[in-house]
This record gives sequence, C-alpha cells and structure tokens, in this order.
Amino acid sequence: MKSPLVKMSRLGKFKTGDGVLGFNAPFTFHPSLLTSNKSAFTLAEVLITLGIIGVVAAMTLPTLVQKKTNSEVEAKLQKIYSAMNQAVMLSEIDNGPKEYWPPSCTETTCEEYYNKYFLKYLKNVSHKEFNGYGGYNIAIYFTDGTLLIGKAGYDYYFFRMQRILMKKVLALELMTAE
Repeated sequence: MKSPLVKMSRLGKFKTGDGVLGFNAPFTFHPSLLTSNKSAFTLAEVLITLGIIGVVAAMTLPTLVQKKTNSEVEAKLQKIYSAMNQAVMLSEIDNGPKEYWPPSCTETTCEEYYNKYFLKYLKNVSHKEFNGYGGYNIAIYFTDGTLLIGKAGYDYYFFRMQRILMKKVLALELMTAE
C-alpha cells in the first residue's frame, strides 16, 4: 500500500495524490516530516562542550610546549657537550693533559687560549672575544644557533638561542663604552 502524499496545486489547494509529481503539483511532501522524532544538540550544549575543550586545551598546551622546548635544549646541550669533550680529548694529544693547562683567559687573552686549545678541533664554529658580564670572555657560535661563552677560569655557559643573548651583550658593550 502506498503512503498518501499531499500535493499542492498551482492554485494553492492541497489534494491527496499517489506521490507522482504531475503538471498541477510543483512539489510534494510527506506528512510524517512535520512530526519527526529526530534529536539534535542545542546551541547551549554545543557551546558548553566547546568551552570545556578550550579549557582543557589551555591547560595542556603550555605543558606540551615546555616539554618540546626542554627536549630541544637537552639535544643541543648534549651535542655541545660531546663536541667540547671531543675537542678537549684531541687537544690533550697535542697540548698535554688538561689538568696542566692554564685557566682560560687569565695568562693569555681568551682568543689566544681558544686558538691554542680549541680552534683546530672544533669544526663549523665561529668565535668572538668580547668584554662583558664581568670580564673578558669568548663567545663560541655553533651552526645550530647555540652559543657557548667561556669566562675567565674554567667556566663555560650554554645558551640555546645566540641571537637573543648577543643583542643583550652588544647593548651592554655600547652602554659601557659611553
């Protein structure tokens, strides 16, 4: 048995038909569409859900970013540590045990010390001697963007982003020069 369809004629009158569009019926609809039992989310429910997702994302994203930054710093520091240890071991072959080396930047300038003990053993780096942060220092720039600053004595400081630090160093040099 066919379900009854209601047709609307061009005159605007409704009449029951067999469901076939004819010349006098431009559109048809089924009466059960008016009493549908379909369920949907309300706007309030959708907004509350989006708000909860936003709060959870706001709480977890800083942690994820910090973990990524920490892992990048650890990898760079490990690379620098390995390069410096290798340079020291190779330099010990030519210059004797490091225990007998003078403290850096005390008896000689930082650049002379670097040139004697490290220059030919560190590849793809550049360096610059500068006066700042309490004395004469040497800055060793690595190709991955890291910076190692050697201070008078045996201290070396690692910085993961050389461009930010060197702007501060250059600003300090300009301020102390005036």
